[in-house]
Amino acid sequence: MPPDPTSVPLDQTKAAAEALEERISSHTVGIVARDKGNPEQGIGTGTLVLVAGRIYVLTAAHVVSDTPVEELRFFPKTEGALRRDSYLNRASAGVTPSRRFPASRLHVYGEADLAAIELHPDQFREVYAVPFEFLDESTTPPEDRTVVYCGYPGSAGGIVGPGSKAACACFDWNQVEPPAKLPDSDPARFFLVGYGCKELHPGGFSGAAVWWQNNPQGIWRPNIRLGGIIQTYYPRLNLFECLRVEVVKEFMSAMGA
Repeated sequence: MPPDPTSVPLDQTKAAAEALEERISSHTVGIVARDKGNPEQGIGTGTLVLVAGRIYVLTAAHVVSDTPVEELRFFPKTEGALRRDSYLNRASAGVTPSRRFPASRLHVYGEADLAAIELHPDQFREVYAVPFEFLDESTTPPEDRTVVYCGYPGSAGGIVGPGSKAACACFDWNQVEPPAKLPDSDPARFFLVGYGCKELHPGGFSGAAVWWQNNPQGIWRPNIRLGGIIQTYYPRLNLFECLRVEVVKEFMSAMGA
């Protein structure tokens, strides 16, 4: 579906959408982890957040649960604007180098498929990643609301050498779907979002944040809110089940953040 940052004049929609994508990319990191025990073969997505003065990477627990925290590698935002890929018809961060940020602790929430990787704050002086500071003000987007998410689908980068794959971040604009589309899902904890990147396998979007634009009165600006974390893909329905941000805040509160 075309970008629609809501309540933006049509002649400014493209520019507004690109501004939102630039902002979201600064909070998003790819996560390189183990896949079936094989080091640096799996990829997922995480979101940098700043809570009570501490920096965390929020992601789905299944992305990192089999990987020692010291093995994790990250793809943070690089210098410059996002590349606009015509063949994908969407924004991409391009091929970026991975970094190893020393992590002090991995927190896993026993009540949901959710994890928080605690990082040392001085690791971000030489990169262009910025932690999101407004988790407390974030809420789950309402049904039919336009949302956007940025992830690292493994099929986007391609092979660059023997046994070596590139990683690229890609965006998808979609909307919140009615909970009735997945009757077994608990709407008190989850919401549903469509998946539109049909040319890309959804593997790698696990752990990505779902964002939506909160439009205050006055001059428009990228005023994003974190709505939830992508958990599970349902191919028959072409839907992501996403953990509500209210559950994420419960987790952060429970671990004292």
